[in-house]
Amino acid sequence: IITIGRISPIKDYETLIDAVKLLKNDNLEVHLDIVGGIGRSDQNNYLENLKQKVKDENLEGNINFIGAVPNREIIDYLHSADLFVNTSQTGSLDKAILEAMSCGLLVLSSNDSSRKVFGGYQDKLFFKAKDSLDLSKKILELSRLSDSKKDKIGSRLRTIVEEDHNLRNLIVKILNVYRK
Repeated sequence: IITIGRISPIKDYETLIDAVKLLKNDNLEVHLDIVGGIGRSDQNNYLENLKQKVKDENLEGNINFIGAVPNREIIDYLHSADLFVNTSQTGSLDKAILEAMSCGLLVLSSNDSSRKVFGGYQDKLFFKAKDSLDLSKKILELSRLSDSKKDKIGSRLRTIVEEDHNLRNLIVKILNVYRK
């Protein structure tokens, strides 16, 4: 599992850490990479609290804090994962979700803005915000899908990005704002 984003309380990494703990307790082999640096220097305590939580829960062998990574290397991390999870509660569509989808990676999100982006797969790919049990169940469900089903969903997610979130559509949206 991978998640990418700045280390900030609004990203709600606690829910993801708790879900990993639930999966580990159910004897599922699970590994999580958290890619990203702190958003602001005053959020260093948040990062340290997350690391302490991982240690306290005996998850050091399951969860790895990668730190900040140059944008050009993000794709390599995405291609090495089986699942991207976004627990962010920003209320806006996180570009990291679209980046993961563009790689054909399965995505789980609790961010309301991602709901309609997932189209017909929102029941499989959306989980309740701040609900580690629901997230762990969704991770387990996706892990049990056949490879062909995973590939089908990943391919559809990539197509959604290609068709709905391309540069041409962005330019049209920007021009429409200026025309108003």
